[in-house]
Amino acid sequence: MVASNESIRAAMTQNLNQGQLKLSDFQRTHPSNFSSTTDPLDADDWLRDIEAKLDLARCDEREKAAYTAHYLQGAAAAWWESYKTLIPADEPITWIVFKEGFRSSHIPDGLMELKRKEFLNLKQGDMPFMDFLNRFNYLARGLCIVPLHLKLQEFSQGLSTQHHVRNNRRFNGITAVVIKLALKVGQ
Repeated sequence: MVASNESIRAAMTQNLNQGQLKLSDFQRTHPSNFSSTTDPLDADDWLRDIEAKLDLARCDEREKAAYTAHYLQGAAAAWWESYKTLIPADEPITWIVFKEGFRSSHIPDGLMELKRKEFLNLKQGDMPFMDFLNRFNYLARGLCIVPLHLKLQEFSQGLSTQHHVRNNRRFNGITAVVIKLALKVGQ
């Protein structure tokens, strides 16, 4: 009986030490805090960044939720405290539970739909090429469910006509690469 208690105590100590190591590993990645944003893509970026750092620290599903909640501040921390009260007491707070709640509150479908429409309607017009490219990449990052070949098609369609017909090798080369990639990925 004494040996059994000692082995249980040793296992508990080992689990505690592993949890502390994971937390230290996670903190060494310098995760940023989140309080609020008006741009759902910024909230999505934060969530993706945190998730990548949690994976790097090899955190389990419950640790991910607990560690992430620690990096919420202000309005986001108040949201989390309120949201937790909606979770049944017998249901574990896992990463999936946290992510679903966070996304529904900070990355609402309606706002993401507006970003999707902005992406689909993006045209270069008088915008300098690099500004267009930066705006395209900014909007495209929130559309990870859109296949790459469709993103590339939207990019090439959004370029101003002058870039399609110009004899400038730089622009013709970029357009050619975009079209080739769109065709290749679309097969």
